[in-house]
Amino acid sequence: MSRPKHSVINEMRKVAAPKSDHRCFSDLLALASSLEFFHTFFSDMASVFIKIICRPENFRLTYEELEPVCNYSEKTLRAYCKKFAATYLSEKIRFRSLPLPLLIAHFFEFDANRFLHFNIPALRTFNAAELEQIIETFPAAAEDKQLSRFIYARYIQNSGRKII
Repeated sequence: MSRPKHSVINEMRKVAAPKSDHRCFSDLLALASSLEFFHTFFSDMASVFIKIICRPENFRLTYEELEPVCNYSEKTLRAYCKKFAATYLSEKIRFRSLPLPLLIAHFFEFDANRFLHFNIPALRTFNAAELEQIIETFPAAAEDKQLSRFIYARYIQNSGRKII
């Protein structure tokens, strides 16, 4: 039949893609939060979320072609996609209202989550230069930018992990 043409699903795919444009940082956080929600409360849906939203090799597949990949019927996949989109939009609104230091803190929370880090290609490919550019260009007060850099430094210091 048809490919998932839902505009929000396509937006989510763009955000999840490994070569994602990180201009809208809050969208990446909304995507990670959405996947975390489904992984925590509906693990079967999280698996479908990953296959439909986070796997670029599946982007061109129709709902019918996704049936054997996801092991669910076309009708179920369509219903799941509606739930994925609604959750993402809700999280997107929430994250767009947060100040920069909280966004940075959430980013490190999601980056430290192995499940999310492994399954969202954009999280894996995120680098320090992109993070610094986000902090620099984000419309925030100088104090918020300084606090964001402090959060970044503490994360590196405490975790021993580095965003390359």
